[in-house]
Amino acid sequence: MPEFFKKLGYYTAHLGKFHHSPRKRFPYDFVHRDENTASKFIAGYREEKPLLLVVCTHPPHTPWVKNTTYDCSEIDLPPNFVDTRETRLDRANYYSDVTLMDSILGNVLRSLEKHGRKSCFDPILFAGRSLYLAAANPAARRPFIMVQRALERRDKVG
Repeated sequence: MPEFFKKLGYYTAHLGKFHHSPRKRFPYDFVHRDENTASKFIAGYREEKPLLLVVCTHPPHTPWVKNTTYDCSEIDLPPNFVDTRETRLDRANYYSDVTLMDSILGNVLRSLEKHGRKSCFDPILFAGRSLYLAAANPAARRPFIMVQRALERRDKVG
């Protein structure tokens, strides 16, 4: 991906989880392994080139962040899940991790807005891991979602 965007004149940055190797095959202009540096990076970005900013969060990924938000007894389980305390605890921990990921991405979007860059930003969400695919029936069931400014809003995905 970075080489494609570089050919189009973009500055390419990758923040967060980075499992690609060898590194020379993924020629980002800037790489930092902490997704929490995104706001700092955005604030300091001074290039005249358009920016490809890839932010790979560590969550949701096992081992889960310990749940402190969700009451296990109130979680709705998909019909194909076995209803046990362990299942509910695991699901609560997963939800907690997704909430953390959402918070990280929200911070990125707020930073883009704060520094006047949101109007030239098209968020793309990739899901490289589909841990709960069997439970995704009510969800979008898409490993890729893109929000593009120039497109008319539709009420459904697909």
